[in-house]
Amino acid sequence: MFLLCLVNLGESRLRRPRHHMREHIQANSWFGCHETKNTYAEKLVINRVDGDKDTDTVYTTDISSLRDLVATKYPLLLPNFEYYDGSAPYHEVKYSSNTGHFVIEIQKVTPYREGNQYRVVFEKGQGSCDYTAQTKTVYTKKCYGKKMNQRETFENRALSSEEFQYLLTAIQNKIGWKFL
Repeated sequence: MFLLCLVNLGESRLRRPRHHMREHIQANSWFGCHETKNTYAEKLVINRVDGDKDTDTVYTTDISSLRDLVATKYPLLLPNFEYYDGSAPYHEVKYSSNTGHFVIEIQKVTPYREGNQYRVVFEKGQGSCDYTAQTKTVYTKKCYGKKMNQRETFENRALSSEEFQYLLTAIQNKIGWKFL
């Protein structure tokens, strides 16, 4: 009986030969050590939002006489203020951004005709936002199919258009002024 079992085991090895673990690892390309790299875009995180808005009202008979006021208090409006006739509201927006920090500055003039004079409303708003937008890279080292080591690196990335609009909306809500 015992001899019969050995013969049956031998026959089964001939039909389905057993492989050594090294051959199995080589067949599945697990031989030796290698490192894989996976990259993920982390979600946008807004750390802080600040903003303020100032409003000045000036009464004048001629809008061109406001050039000195515009030059001192509202420099964004100055380049095109020479050609401004006071028929419609006019605004200028300035963006500045560096890694992790976004600043927007807006200046607006709105004239109202009241009899023989103008009531001119100047508005100035500024908002800033600190954010974190990063790309996460995971390096995984495997040796013979086993995970040996894993490390992560984070790099700053550029904002997408949806994230940029999200930042602008957060600043608008903080200032309390719709400027887009």
